[in-house]
Amino acid sequence: MSFAITVKEDLLKVNTNDRAENMALLEALFRFGGEVVISFPVRLRFTCNNMALIRYVIKVCKLYYDIEYQIESRVIKRFDNKTVFTLEITKEADKLVKDLELLIYDSSLKKND
Repeated sequence: MSFAITVKEDLLKVNTNDRAENMALLEALFRFGGEVVISFPVRLRFTCNNMALIRYVIKVCKLYYDIEYQIESRVIKRFDNKTVFTLEITKEADKLVKDLELLIYDSSLKKND
């Protein structure tokens, strides 16, 4: 079993009601497997090949946000057929992005002319 699979399975065993711990876990997951889609409204996507991890992300998000989401699955055909799941959060995605500080804007950074 690979290290990544072992870590993901261990994450699923974390059961805490501490908001700070849950938010730190969500931030880590979104930073490594997520993307922010800048549109109106903002969307947040999380992709992985472990449906249990997708369900875990949904469960933790629902504790603090009134999210709406969709789940897509697709099969990647290469050497082995692998199913990949994508969670897309639409409602309250902007609050999640802000609270998890997934986009950091520094107004002191200016374009060189």
